[in-house]
Amino acid sequence: MEPQGSISVNPINGYSLLSGTLQKNSVSQLTIAEINAAEFQIAGFTFRKIFSGSLTSARGQCTFQVVPPGANVAGTNAGSYDIKLELLKKDENAGTSCIGAVDVLPSSPQGVTVVSKRIRVQAQAEEVRIAQNIYDDFQAKNYNLVEQKARAVIEREEPDLDDAIARFYWVASLVARSESVPNAGTPKMQAYRTEIYSLLDGFFDNEASPIGYTTKATATAEYQKVKAYLCEIDLQLDKKYRYSTSSSINCEGYVTLCGSTDASKLNPLFTSSLATPPTNWENYVCRDFTTAETASCYEANCVGSSCKAQNNYYVPPDKFKNNLWQLYGCPGTQRCCPKS
Repeated sequence: MEPQGSISVNPINGYSLLSGTLQKNSVSQLTIAEINAAEFQIAGFTFRKIFSGSLTSARGQCTFQVVPPGANVAGTNAGSYDIKLELLKKDENAGTSCIGAVDVLPSSPQGVTVVSKRIRVQAQAEEVRIAQNIYDDFQAKNYNLVEQKARAVIEREEPDLDDAIARFYWVASLVARSESVPNAGTPKMQAYRTEIYSLLDGFFDNEASPIGYTTKATATAEYQKVKAYLCEIDLQLDKKYRYSTSSSINCEGYVTLCGSTDASKLNPLFTSSLATPPTNWENYVCRDFTTAETASCYEANCVGSSCKAQNNYYVPPDKFKNNLWQLYGCPGTQRCCPKS
């Protein structure tokens, strides 16, 4: 919600105005009920319930009317309300009621007697609305525009699904850009390592923070796709979050297949008669090992064709593409060994 003009809001219950935008506890996407509960001050008047058809004065001395959305509505997701406050001359025959009061009092040195303001309300922040077609920009390889739109969404500092999606597209644009960087090395995206980890750090900080991404956001399929992609990018760079010691900041969705009893996930040749898993396979775990244990442990960190050639290796061949074997093997220098 974006009030315009000289308006202030009562800070009680966490309300505030930031650059003209109404917020509650630093969140700007509010429900109608939350907006109605906010107390605004304009030219000395205090009022609330701007969507109830009439405005309630905190002083209980005047009644107000609000113009309902009509010609000012820009679309189904945005609209504006015009508020006009008039100080009227009391009708002496109406007792304490405002009925019959039609004449506006003249202005005086104490202040004006008529104030008009417009309040704009929209379903999405302007930055999010503008970024709605960011997918089309990415498909068109307009990476500069993708990054500009993503930056605007992230700079709102709102830990919501829109923030996560913006980080996804910004990282994806950097990865795409890296393909044309000469002598970038392997993987090429390392040319933008600093920028990529700045975006990943913000994502995982929000995921771990109690005031970060909400359950409403993290429960969506879109969020899970974003996290899976960012975890994959981290895996191919520094593995900062793949093996994090913090249970709240990691790519825990990737689980080793060491000791797995789910045959559908294992290498079919490993579960066939060519290489029957050991009888105590369910007790195998990723751990450090001694030289004497080498023969009884399955190597986790084999690379390329040497892994594919090992029919008795538990990770299926299709997981070796883009070094995905690291997701399903064991971390670091550990191997898949019987429990010690």
